[in-house]
Amino acid sequence: MPRKCRLYDFAAEYDSEPITLENLRMAGHTGDCKRCREFVARERQNVVDDLESWAEIENLGWAKDQDFERIKKGFKNNRKLCNKIDSFSGWAFVILEMAANRVGRAIGGSDDVFRDALIHTVGLGRDEYVKALENPAEVLGKRIRNLDYTESFNYCFC
Repeated sequence: MPRKCRLYDFAAEYDSEPITLENLRMAGHTGDCKRCREFVARERQNVVDDLESWAEIENLGWAKDQDFERIKKGFKNNRKLCNKIDSFSGWAFVILEMAANRVGRAIGGSDDVFRDALIHTVGLGRDEYVKALENPAEVLGKRIRNLDYTESFNYCFC
């Protein structure tokens, strides 16, 4: 008999849908079972392929100066765009976090450093994000070791 995915137990405990990115993340699940793997693969591709959202992130200019105050001021009169980019970057973060967690803590850094490096990578745009997805141990590990990240891209939002 196949092993039951622990995510279903987690979802039942919190009375929610079993396979969502947030449930995967909260359960600390790496998407190892077949259904979860398929779901994560679809969501990962959706995030990578959303060129409009990536263009909006890149237009913020985080890669240029990491100035969250400047970016936040730019959202002052456009809450809708702020919410849209915040939501998208949150999903991109979760997908990247799951990829990084699959290689374990060999990446290094405390939990805060790890999260800051992940969200910073999202802020750098699609090309850097895809590199980190494809090789999280090398790309994120190097970023953490070299302190090549700024806290924190998600301060830009609403």
